[in-house]
Amino acid sequence: MVSTPIKSLSDSGVPTVRSVWNLQTELQANLHFTYELSRRLTGQQIAVFGVTPGMVNTQLGRFNWWYGLVAPLRALLLRSPAIGAAPSVHCATSIDLEGVTGKYFGASKHGLVQEVVSSTASRNQTLNKQLWECSNSLLGKTDADWMPGS
Repeated sequence: MVSTPIKSLSDSGVPTVRSVWNLQTELQANLHFTYELSRRLTGQQIAVFGVTPGMVNTQLGRFNWWYGLVAPLRALLLRSPAIGAAPSVHCATSIDLEGVTGKYFGASKHGLVQEVVSSTASRNQTLNKQLWECSNSLLGKTDADWMPGS
C-alpha cells in the first residue's frame, strides 16, 4: 500500500480536505488515527489497536444477480465471519495484551491472530499528527473537547 504524504497545507498550517484524500485509502487513514490516538493516550491506561478482518465471506453482495454464482469461490478464498472477527475479539479480551497499545492485528485464513506490520507511511508520526489536526479542524474541535486529561 502506498501513501502520499500530505502536501498542501492551509494558511493555518492544517492540511486541507483535498490533501487528506491523498492518503489514498480509508484503511491507511484508520492506521494513522490508531497510531496517533495511541500516542496521545500514553499513560492513560487505555489500549488502542488497529485490526483488519481481511477479506470476509459476508452477505454484503447478496442482492446482486451474480452472488450465487460466486458462492464456491467465496467459500474457497474468503475467511468466515467468525475468523474475520477474531482480531477484534482478541484485542478486546486477551490478557496477553495487558499494557500494550498501538499495535495492528489481523488473522490468517485459519484464524490465527497475529500482529501485522503496517506500511512505513502509516507509522509516520508527522503524517499521523497532521491528519489528526486536520480532522479536529474540520470538526471545529480541539483535543480538550474530547481527550481524557486534556
